[in-house]
Parts: sequence; structure tokens; C-alpha cells
Amino acid sequence: MSKTYETEQVAQVQNIKRGEYVKRLNADGTAQSKVYARSYYDAESQRYALDDVDDTSRQVFVRKGTKLLVGFTY
Repeated sequence: MSKTYETEQVAQVQNIKRGEYVKRLNADGTAQSKVYARSYYDAESQRYALDDVDDTSRQVFVRKGTKLLVGFTY
């Protein structure tokens, strides 16, 4: 179930609404500086697309269950 996040928190990619701004997390749990927008689910590769908001031609794909930071001020 997707929802809108009002406060900064960590959520799994499948629980984040499409279009929501997210940041990836480092192994130590700190947020990376690059901002992405949660995009579509690619059924063939079974991964979620994240669109780089600064470079529209760049996408990264993450697996279901990947934890991302949401609800931050952008």
C-alpha cells in the first residue's frame, strides 16, 4: 500500500508512491546526496526504476525491499 510521507523516514521501495522523491541509503544508513523520483516497476527485470531528477536521461534500478529515504525537504 503506497502512502504519502510527511516526515523524513526510511521506507521500502514497493511502499513508496510513484513520483515521490527519494534518496538511496549507504551501507551505514546515511543518505546519499543524489535525489531520485520513484518511477515504474519493470516486470521483466523485477526491479523498480528511480529517475535522477538532475539528469532526465539517467535511471537506476533497485530490487523490491530496497530501503530508501523519503519525506525530506527538497
